[in-house]
Amino acid sequence: MFCVPTDLTATLCICLALVGLAGCSDPEGTPATQDASPDVAADLPDAGDLPEPECRNPADCPQFFTCRAGACVETTCGSDAECGRGNVCRGDRCEEVGDAACEADDACGYLWRCGDGGHCIFGQCDVHADCDDGQWCNENLCVASRDHTGTVNLARTQLPPLTTHRAGAFESLYGWGGALLDYDGDGDLDVFLGTSAPENDNSAACLYRNDSEPGAPAFTETAFCGQLGEPRFGTAVDVDNDGVHELITAGRHHLEFVRFADGLERVDLAALVPEDDPRRDCDAGSAAAADLDLDGHLDLLIGCARNRADPTRDDGYQNLALRWDPVAEAYALFRPGELGGDDTDAVLANQGYTLGLGILDVDRDGLPDILVANDTFTARDESANFLPPGTALFRCAPDAECVYTSVAFDEGDRAYGSFMGFGAVEVDGLGEHIYISDFGPNRLIGFDGRSPTDRAPDLGAELATAGGFFLFGWAVLVDDFDHNGLDDLLVTNGNPERAEAEEFAVQQDTLLLQTSDGRFTPLGTEAGLSAPSSDDSLDGLRAYSSRGGVRVDLDHDGWLEVLHTGLTGYAKLHSERPTPDNSAVRCTLRVRTHVAPAMGHSVGVRGEGDSAFHHRDIQGQIRWGASPWYLTRHARGTVRFPSGALAEYDCGDGHGPVEVVEPDWLGVTFTDETVTVRLDAGWLNDPAVTVAVETEAGTQVLSAALEGEVFTAPAPGAQRVMVGIDGVWVPRWWRP
Repeated sequence: MFCVPTDLTATLCICLALVGLAGCSDPEGTPATQDASPDVAADLPDAGDLPEPECRNPADCPQFFTCRAGACVETTCGSDAECGRGNVCRGDRCEEVGDAACEADDACGYLWRCGDGGHCIFGQCDVHADCDDGQWCNENLCVASRDHTGTVNLARTQLPPLTTHRAGAFESLYGWGGALLDYDGDGDLDVFLGTSAPENDNSAACLYRNDSEPGAPAFTETAFCGQLGEPRFGTAVDVDNDGVHELITAGRHHLEFVRFADGLERVDLAALVPEDDPRRDCDAGSAAAADLDLDGHLDLLIGCARNRADPTRDDGYQNLALRWDPVAEAYALFRPGELGGDDTDAVLANQGYTLGLGILDVDRDGLPDILVANDTFTARDESANFLPPGTALFRCAPDAECVYTSVAFDEGDRAYGSFMGFGAVEVDGLGEHIYISDFGPNRLIGFDGRSPTDRAPDLGAELATAGGFFLFGWAVLVDDFDHNGLDDLLVTNGNPERAEAEEFAVQQDTLLLQTSDGRFTPLGTEAGLSAPSSDDSLDGLRAYSSRGGVRVDLDHDGWLEVLHTGLTGYAKLHSERPTPDNSAVRCTLRVRTHVAPAMGHSVGVRGEGDSAFHHRDIQGQIRWGASPWYLTRHARGTVRFPSGALAEYDCGDGHGPVEVVEPDWLGVTFTDETVTVRLDAGWLNDPAVTVAVETEAGTQVLSAALEGEVFTAPAPGAQRVMVGIDGVWVPRWWRP
């Protein structure tokens, strides 16, 4: 049974018979018959009569085999391209060549060539000698040499009323923060700043409107200041995906959904939690807007800490998950089991002191994973605490019995620490890593699949001590600060305790600059970062202790600003000073998703000439929400959306914001008997498609490695469907 598309270059139509084989049609609209496909058996058995398959998708089979009718069968080929890179087609069968010895390119497989080392290599190079002078080999591509560190041009600046907003009195070990959002839809990022015990002569929580012109930043206090309660921080959301943002404000016993479209509207989300529920005591320290149930709408995950007013309530550590109901246009608590079962509820409850939450597809299977930074009040000592360590929650495949699998960032005592912030950083030659700030040695975690390795000690990125004192690492901001083409790290440091004067200087915010060997060099005041001072902290016995922050181009002049807050004192701003030739400018991208939503995370950007997609800031950094937009150093390049879709961007000679909208590339439609998957994606080349079909009996993955243009299989009783393309899932469930 075939469903033949009318436009073979743009659309792949995959019809899955749910009860029989009716419902698909040929290009003329008449029902297709069995004779249209001589390769399909005349009498397909009912799904219940099928034996247990040895495979359910091509990934279950060895190389050069595919899954057909539940069995692995050898594939045939007509060209090298059909065998995949590094392989050749000989006698209609695929053979692996790989890195075999060679004398010329034609001895190598598809997309490989003969390198100067005398063996086949993928891409442009295998060793530096394969490249021209002035270039070196990075991830099989020849790129310009970047052995030197460029110029860092940060400087402390004042921008009232942002930098006069203050929380002057000590009220919490973890400080206060804010959020970036476009509340009025004018294309500028406005700034929300929270408070900390406003009755103690601190600034009230306030929303500041961005009135900047390029090169002339300016902010105005709005009428909403003083009307937002007593939240410590916030995060932006866009529940209807219209580009105009709403705000989540959070703090101790405070969690609200705030709209500004028709005047101020505040919805108390904490009231959704029953009074006898221990989560009612949530002392919110972090928040992430993410599609937790994969229904195409942004939900909320709130990182909680113990209610300090009642320290006996240890069960108050549980985190909160709220779902967006598009019909009611409101948030609601996820009900027990609603995210997929008891294991999910237990994972999201997470009896920890959660200071940071990150969203990133760590294992590259297409499904968003959750990074949880738990503070266990210790520097790597399991015996010294009673709380679970920080963890990576890997989203399970749609047909798996689990929903999340929890993996610690290390083993034994080394799994524990006072984790506070996350950043996604490309380490030169080693790929994407997760940088985790900590009390004492920070971590630089690389994942081989789901197996973690800490490379911070080897690459000079620990920032463990200074002047004989342990450092408290807090926010992690990732950017190419010295313009040499490599990701750098800005880590804020600060001791929450009062200290002697000699301890002040060592609690210095640090810029870790990366060089082309993947190592990091620390810089402090010499990079333009201000020294910690009691003048900034408004406490003569406590130096300014930095906490969270964001990187942003507030006035769209192409130069970076870093805005951050501390334990006490003023908000601080560092600005990037222009270079004489204006060559190091940046562009702001307003990324609008269509298939799978995101808010400041899960969006990858690959600049022109880059070999990798960068994610960088993947969470709100301890009392800050993630920026909803992306800042890039490249005027042109490619955006990869959470769904896997690609779109080109071009900032021209400007600095943005440039809107990049996800194309309408994937559609799923249902009839009583069929589900049809439509693809319109020019970036895909002969994709292999799998479809996970959930029924009352469970979830079955149907292989759709296309033979020609069509794949058909029985799939009775579908309740919802997820699509996989080339082994990567699109993170979205479609329902009839």
